[in-house]
Amino acid sequence: MKHAALFSAIALTAAATLTTGCGGDSEKTLLASAKTFIDNKDNKAAVIQLKNALQKNPKSGEARYLLGKALLASGDPVGAAVELAKAQELNVADDLVAPELARAMLMTGEAGKILSQLGNVKLADGKAAADLATSLATAHAVQGDTDKAQRAIDEAFRAQPGFVPALIVQSRLNAAANDVDGALGVLNQALAKEPDNERAGVFKAELLLAGKKDVEGAMAAYRKVLAAHPGSIASHTAVVNVLFAQGKADEAKAQVALMKKEAPNHPDTLYFEAQIAFNDKDFKATRELADRILKMLPDNVRALELAGAAEYRMKSYGQAEVLLGNALKLNPGLRLSRQMLAQTYLRNNQPHKTIEVLEPLFEKGQADGVSLALAGEAYLQMGDAKRSEAAFQAAAKAAPGDPRVQTPVPWPRPPRAGRAAARRWPSWKRSRPRTSPAPAPTWQ
Repeated sequence: MKHAALFSAIALTAAATLTTGCGGDSEKTLLASAKTFIDNKDNKAAVIQLKNALQKNPKSGEARYLLGKALLASGDPVGAAVELAKAQELNVADDLVAPELARAMLMTGEAGKILSQLGNVKLADGKAAADLATSLATAHAVQGDTDKAQRAIDEAFRAQPGFVPALIVQSRLNAAANDVDGALGVLNQALAKEPDNERAGVFKAELLLAGKKDVEGAMAAYRKVLAAHPGSIASHTAVVNVLFAQGKADEAKAQVALMKKEAPNHPDTLYFEAQIAFNDKDFKATRELADRILKMLPDNVRALELAGAAEYRMKSYGQAEVLLGNALKLNPGLRLSRQMLAQTYLRNNQPHKTIEVLEPLFEKGQADGVSLALAGEAYLQMGDAKRSEAAFQAAAKAAPGDPRVQTPVPWPRPPRAGRAAARRWPSWKRSRPRTSPAPAPTWQ
């Protein structure tokens, strides 16, 4: 029996080898299969079939076009642009290639290239012409030319009245002109035509949240999008942010769990997981999740800030200093990173650096109670009791009742050289805070 089973396995392997050796499916069969997968929105399977077809015939314009279309739909605009450009070189009709290529270029941030390469292309098909004109309008808007953007949208409507993507761009143009009501009205037209349109639904929710301050309406709009598109990362992200802002931590965690099912490796998913781990005081997990984000996006300031905070809490002050310093290089306006870096310098007995890193807040009149209290601690380390007391008094005035800004037990006075050095540093008094206190760091 064992020999029979072994013989059967060998026979099956040989048969598979012979089939492959004979060439497998034909190019025509593979293309037909790929089209079926695209129609069923199984773009990953379509990509496999199309790559197999191109192995048989690298100069198949149809295969290049379909591959570019499938790659674009599966979230690979860079690969899509390459394949669509090759399809164009192989003389695939502009009515097919140009709209897809324009959208791929938009997603890769090549607005100028769209206008130079496709700005004068004329298409015969009405829908294709409207699609291309909508992308051209977006490219003009990205470059700040709203007049040309509006003309392109008008052209899109002439080619295809009520074209939904053009309605969405028209809504964005209205919103950019501070016409929130007009923007919502246009979006409602788009959603009347396509109730499950993800882009229209997400933008409506954004307008309700930011433009109308209608949190309840915005959350309902986001939930509606998620009911039709469970993988809508923009909607998941917005809902989680709102729930955290409302203090509904358990509901936020539940939403992150749903988000993880749809996109476990998306940077936003990983960031929320890291944030939850931090709040649960699992700083090692926070650091590991932040590292995963930084491998994909080395300049992600949110991940750098959270990783630095985790290192600080694990008392790895050297690593915290590097990470928080990098975050501030990328975005000097990060108040929390600046305050955490100041705390790191205090723990490393570097009070002069503490004052130096806080100085931009004082110069701009943006110092809150926490920043002033940190300055007070730094001056105390430097032996300047007078400045320290003044800083703590200002901190208590800026954040009354906050225990973190109360005057601590004085540190031992440093040697005379330390006191002299302290007097050479600029005083926080030169720019008294003029704004209301900002929220203190959540990780303190």
